[in-house]
Amino acid sequence: MKNTAEGILDYRDQKSNHSIDKGKLYIEITSLLFILLFLYTGLSKLLEYDVFTVQAGFAPILRPYAETIGLVVPIIEIVVAVLFFIKKTKVIALYASTIMMTGFTIYIAGMLLAGNHLPCICGGVIKTMSWAQHLIFNIVFLLLSVIALVIHKKGSANLKYS
Repeated sequence: MKNTAEGILDYRDQKSNHSIDKGKLYIEITSLLFILLFLYTGLSKLLEYDVFTVQAGFAPILRPYAETIGLVVPIIEIVVAVLFFIKKTKVIALYASTIMMTGFTIYIAGMLLAGNHLPCICGGVIKTMSWAQHLIFNIVFLLLSVIALVIHKKGSANLKYS
């Protein structure tokens, strides 16, 4: 007896009798997760622009750039989310997501190592996480994007666009 995950991945379309490409399915699910994440956090940061920029200014390394970060980061998040919707730019969105999650993860790790107890500058309910929870959350999303790129590189997801 197959478990539920195997059953879903082994699903066959009754009309065409083609199996679902597991790599492509993984990339599509990962893309959807990043769309939700970046649209949610990007819009939350823009809607709470004043709070976001003030909190960014609490971090000494970000203070000189707080207002710029307040606009640039959420706009980039929203643009990357939109890139996932466009077939020809999905791989670019995966690379951008990997770079962004790497930067966010390094920032959070730095905050933990420095012992700073500053407020999280992320948008929405994500800012309610502890720094340690946030680090784990970011590492999970970073791994999702790296695995999606590895699958793409191996060609199993058939994401080659012309």
